[in-house]
Amino acid sequence: MCNIFTTLAISTDRRLIVQCEHGTLHLTWDTVTMHLSPALFHELVELLKECSSTSFTQIRRQRCLMNYYENHQYYQLWFQSIALNLAPVDFMILVDMVTVALAEMQKQPPSSGSHSIDDGFNTIPASPGASFSLN
Repeated sequence: MCNIFTTLAISTDRRLIVQCEHGTLHLTWDTVTMHLSPALFHELVELLKECSSTSFTQIRRQRCLMNYYENHQYYQLWFQSIALNLAPVDFMILVDMVTVALAEMQKQPPSSGSHSIDDGFNTIPASPGASFSLN
């Protein structure tokens, strides 16, 4: 059971990435939380980096897949057996979050001290091209 968390990146209280004392990364996106080993997280990071730098219909990795549905203008991320449907602005937010989380992971090893998720937020600014709507 995970009790000690280090916040790596946060967009909202329901969109965040934390790392527990076991090294597992917990990526929470709205009502879904994915528990990823560092290797799986790196695979996700590489997929999202490639997707954000090129036009594509589908890009596949060993354990994850990204589709872009141009007619409906949304992204669909499959990671193992979980799918997230993302509007373009949400896709950019997710890319920003994993980029910040990766940088935080590389800056500091997981600490052995107790941190709440509220300690030391790393807030993710919107991408320059992002337009937001209040839902």
